[in-house]
Amino acid sequence: MKLTKGCAYKYIIFTVLILANILYDNKKRCMIKKNLRISSCGIISRLLKSNSNYNSFNKNYNFTSAISELQFSNFWNLDILQKDIFSNIHNNKNKPQSYIIHKRLMSEKGDNNNNNHQNNNGNDNKKRLGSVVNNEENTCSDKRMKPFEEGHGITQVDKMNNNSDHLQQNGVMNLNSNNVENNNNNNSVVVKKNEPKIHYRKDYKPSGFIINNVTLNINIHDNETIVRSVLDMDISKHNVGEDLVFDGVGLKINEISINNKKLVEGEEYTYDNEFLTIFSKFVPKSKFAFSSEVIIHPETNYALTGLYKSKNIIVSQCEATGFRRITFFIDRPDMMAKYDVTVTADKEKYPVLLSNGDKVNEFEIPGGRHGARFNDPHLKPCYLFAVVAGDLKHLSATYITKYTKKKVELYVFSEEKYVSKLQWALECLKKSMAFDEDYFGLEYDLSRLNLVAVSDFNVGAMENKGLNIFNANSLLASKKNSIDFSYARILTVVGHEYFHNYTGNRVTLRDWFQLTLKEGLTVHRENLFSEEMTKTVTTRLSHVDLLRSVQFLEDSSPLSHPIRPESYVSMENFYTTTVYDKGSEVMRMYLTILGEEYYKKGFDIYIKKNDGNTATCEDFNYAMEQAYKMKKADNSANLNQYLLWFSQSGTPHVSFKYNYDAEKKQYSIHVNQYTKPDENQKEKKPLFIPISVGLINPENGKEMISQTTLELTKESDTFVFNNIAVKPIPSLFRGFSAPVYIEDNLTDEERILLLKYDSDAFVRYNSCTNIYMKQILMNYNEFLKAKNEKLESFNLTPVNAQFIDAIKYLLEDPHADAGFKSYIVSLPQDRYIINFVSNLDTDVLADTKEYIYKQIGDKLNDVYYKMFKSLEAKADDLTYFNDESHVDFDQMNMRTLRNTLLSLLSKAQYPNILNEIIEHSKSPYPSNWLTSLSVSAYFDKYFELYDKTYKLSKDDELLLQEWLKTVSRSDRKDIYEILKKLENEVLKDSKNPNDIRAVYLPFTNNLRRFHDISGKGYKLIAEVITKTDKFNPMVATQLCEPFKLWNKLDTKRQELMLNEMNTMLQEPNISNNLKEYLLRLTNKL
Repeated sequence: MKLTKGCAYKYIIFTVLILANILYDNKKRCMIKKNLRISSCGIISRLLKSNSNYNSFNKNYNFTSAISELQFSNFWNLDILQKDIFSNIHNNKNKPQSYIIHKRLMSEKGDNNNNNHQNNNGNDNKKRLGSVVNNEENTCSDKRMKPFEEGHGITQVDKMNNNSDHLQQNGVMNLNSNNVENNNNNNSVVVKKNEPKIHYRKDYKPSGFIINNVTLNINIHDNETIVRSVLDMDISKHNVGEDLVFDGVGLKINEISINNKKLVEGEEYTYDNEFLTIFSKFVPKSKFAFSSEVIIHPETNYALTGLYKSKNIIVSQCEATGFRRITFFIDRPDMMAKYDVTVTADKEKYPVLLSNGDKVNEFEIPGGRHGARFNDPHLKPCYLFAVVAGDLKHLSATYITKYTKKKVELYVFSEEKYVSKLQWALECLKKSMAFDEDYFGLEYDLSRLNLVAVSDFNVGAMENKGLNIFNANSLLASKKNSIDFSYARILTVVGHEYFHNYTGNRVTLRDWFQLTLKEGLTVHRENLFSEEMTKTVTTRLSHVDLLRSVQFLEDSSPLSHPIRPESYVSMENFYTTTVYDKGSEVMRMYLTILGEEYYKKGFDIYIKKNDGNTATCEDFNYAMEQAYKMKKADNSANLNQYLLWFSQSGTPHVSFKYNYDAEKKQYSIHVNQYTKPDENQKEKKPLFIPISVGLINPENGKEMISQTTLELTKESDTFVFNNIAVKPIPSLFRGFSAPVYIEDNLTDEERILLLKYDSDAFVRYNSCTNIYMKQILMNYNEFLKAKNEKLESFNLTPVNAQFIDAIKYLLEDPHADAGFKSYIVSLPQDRYIINFVSNLDTDVLADTKEYIYKQIGDKLNDVYYKMFKSLEAKADDLTYFNDESHVDFDQMNMRTLRNTLLSLLSKAQYPNILNEIIEHSKSPYPSNWLTSLSVSAYFDKYFELYDKTYKLSKDDELLLQEWLKTVSRSDRKDIYEILKKLENEVLKDSKNPNDIRAVYLPFTNNLRRFHDISGKGYKLIAEVITKTDKFNPMVATQLCEPFKLWNKLDTKRQELMLNEMNTMLQEPNISNNLKEYLLRLTNKL
């Protein structure tokens, strides 16, 4: 049948629209509209393709785009639609740029858009089949009537972000009902640019389908990977006769079938590069097998989500939504199944094949190929699936479990050249397994556990069941080629991923809103482990420092959110310090409230009740509540109020007042809590806040009572202590018992006494911090006033002499922890200070810090130098290098202290310090010679040490990244030229996330240089973000971290930062994740 461009086209369109209107049924509107739209568009497309004039007509007017826009519209008024579509056909010369073909309308299998996309990938390796845009869901489509689900084009964060390129790059634009509006002025359909789709926790609904078993065959070739999947499925009790919708992003379909019957595209199913929809009438009413065969391209997947290639290793990353980039699946965490996986590949290129569970078979394939089959007997969500193929070497060990005496084979893998760096990771794994048995009574449940290091990884590591995959910097270390911090990082990250085996894997999440249930809880478990393994007070202080300098800032920014968000656009943007680090403190407070004995009982209840199932934060609170009832011996006791920690954003302020009645020997502490309202929560309720306290005798510095924990459950309360002989000094929030701002209302003299004599490291550290903050804020205001009023002279406040004496006292105390000494000689981090200053002038803050350092240094530089020299023998003892399986954290802390003192002496231009710097650069410890490079920034020997240390670093990938970080944070006026030099000579065109982060993120912590009033620092980072977003949106969003503080800055800098963020938002192909992040950050979402 032939059609002309005139009346016949109008007739077909108008007829379809009339049919659509007649069949529209309010009760089943989504299903009817969608099926009709698809079939109608399929009819039109076939009619057009049968017409000889179709191609020439399509050149003049993009006919299918008009239908595409209409099919997504909320408007079904025939008068308007008839007028719009026909006026645009006759006036196609002025059609909007956005009228472009939408893939879902191409009804023939292997449609033109898919072919174009594939060809484009062949020409431009930055665009790839495995990384396509995340179209937002049509709000009226029953593809995803449950908007909370990870089925909306949301992909995998460090721990994940959107890793897709826009379809618009390949001639395809997302059109949904939210993005189409009627414009009465010009009688045309106007497409609004990709507005975010918001998902709400309250809309959770179980899936209408069940996947019981998954059989995967992954066939790896040089230029493509073929994935065949068989899903044993059933209908759930929640099914209401809906279509069967699978997530699947950028998959090239070879075959789709149900019960071995091939399905026909356009008639029985549709695929729009994001969702595969099988119409309900073709879905069996009971158990059935869904099969698919697809082609993917890991070799060109630079977004590093799904299946991708890192150097010569094929590796997967599926959390949160990467599995849909490998094969079709109902990609949500409550869809748990058992997996049977076969991997085949070239044996020479990929001699090692790994996947989840136990290896049950290996086999040879003619033509130099081989394969392996793996079976995981445990139910798991698809985000825990993993596969690795490569030329890998390993270290191994056997571990015997504590209770069942089961033998577990442990393997840690890397490239051959790094295999000697695996020993510490293997030791950490054994330590982790023993700790989980000893503290929590949990044993490993498989016969083998594999850990693999890869160079290209967006986050720190991934806890895939039985196959943990790590960023190389979180698994590899050697004492001659790694900084000290690497050992602490490996200890915590290996522990974190192992502990996920129960808190995350065996007990997983009902939905992604519950993320803190696995991440906050597991960070808490990791922190307990690292504190036990290192036995140093600074381990806990480092956790507190991170929270107060990074998370507190996030809580006071436009990005503030509860540890369990109520809504999101892209889930990957909620892998945040709030969910992880504040979440861990919320989990830790249960331990503070209950004590170790009852906490373990509650934890045991949680695991036993939920093992093998999904869970919510309420499930964990319920288990802890049972233990709380036991402790109180009161069945009416409850923790209902505690749940507010999961739903309420912001950081509480807790303030204190005191009263001592000498006659009654009674001491009272009056406590008040307050959380500042924000845009999302106008009213904040009182939280359940545990306050661990002690009372210190001011006459001798000794404890007057045993430590106790007060339970603040009201806005204000008073706690009375009896039989107190003298007026005490309160020791508050011991161990940092709650994540709050502490307004202690103590004098400097009282704080100094606590700093010197309190038994709790946090209270001593916090007392020191409060004294520093008082000095900073007073002098900052004076500097600012002088600058604004152009004063030639002004009154600065000298640093408290007693405080300086206290620092000296502690430095000279042979029993004081070396790491703790590093903290007390250092001012609080800039990001912590910023929380207490509005309209911050960063130059003035830098001046203030320099003044305070000079004030203290003038009195203590000789003490610093003496200590720097006295620690050399112990800190740099060469026997440290003898055993890679043993790490002395006390010795590391001594080196940290020496390097901190060298930095202070260098800033002060202490006599002869340059010679010490040069001598320090000869140390065999990388931490030492990198510090010599860092502090040489104040001298003219900088580039001499720059060249020397580069030669020491350049042949080791991870050590080179540490060198890049050191250079990036250099406090030099020519840092912009240095960064350009790094870009051109070292970074080049690297797409490795570690390289990119190493070059740019340390620079953003430089108060003077990043915040230069010209705005060139902001512009530099914004350009890097935009460039990175083209191939890896997740890393691009990570680079936005320094823009969080824009609303804390002075007016000029706020304007400069906002301009750069708005410029990024105007990028035509900005990724969904970066767009959401910037919209939220600038209060536009």
